[in-house]
Amino acid sequence: MHPRNIYATHTPDFGELAEAYPALRPYCRSAPPQSKHTVTLNWSQPRAFVELARALLARDFGVRWDLPEGHLCPTVPSRLNYLLAIED
Repeated sequence: MHPRNIYATHTPDFGELAEAYPALRPYCRSAPPQSKHTVTLNWSQPRAFVELARALLARDFGVRWDLPEGHLCPTVPSRLNYLLAIED
């Protein structure tokens, strides 16, 4: 992960995100006991990736965005890596 990537040292708290972005709530579930957070996402649901991306983009960059059904959703941390590498 790029050293300036905000997600390199701060993993998203899905419970906190779900409180602020209700569209993410249906994809949340209890995290395993060994997890540092109490909530995780149901990664088997493709829409969970979209709602996570929407929440992260809105919270961290002020970007409002949506993706039509049936399209692949890039992860925000990996795309941020590309942008930071280009900027370097």
